[in-house]
Amino acid sequence: MSAQNEQVERRERLRKLALETVDLAKDPYFMKNHLGTFECKLCLTLHNNEGNYLAHTQGKRHQQNLARRAARDGHLADLICAAATIPPLFQPPVWNGKPVIDGGMSDQAPMPEPDIGQTLVLLTREYSGLTPVEGRIYTQPDSETPADKIDFTDPEKIRATWNCGMRDGRIFLAGYDGA
Repeated sequence: MSAQNEQVERRERLRKLALETVDLAKDPYFMKNHLGTFECKLCLTLHNNEGNYLAHTQGKRHQQNLARRAARDGHLADLICAAATIPPLFQPPVWNGKPVIDGGMSDQAPMPEPDIGQTLVLLTREYSGLTPVEGRIYTQPDSETPADKIDFTDPEKIRATWNCGMRDGRIFLAGYDGA
């Protein structure tokens, strides 16, 4: 089977699964227009059927727009806390009824648009010579993390890394004055 056929079959399986598990009536961005097509009010996109809309909601563009909306509406801290997990040892987090991933697992973590105010960037290791960017606050671990990659063969190392991150998060929040 060709890679293209595999991708088509994968998309179809995901579309069927999504139609079985997602209630579009609860999606605030879903709208059926007067032409019978479906719109994403968040991304301003049109879709021929519900399956295509659901596939769109799992895509990078929609997910980044959700993160930008969360940042704009002042919910970015909640989203970060929901995404700060390492599956499968921890229950996968949910944001707006959908599972989320840590922004560090993608090439570029989404930044709020418009980029106003301050954005907290959580680093997973110490960076020497990090160039500051206006409007961004960087925080990094106070010591080397026990696990430098996700290695499911050593759950204790992952749990120790998780606890290190929680400790560093509490230290950061205790010293943050919001200015």
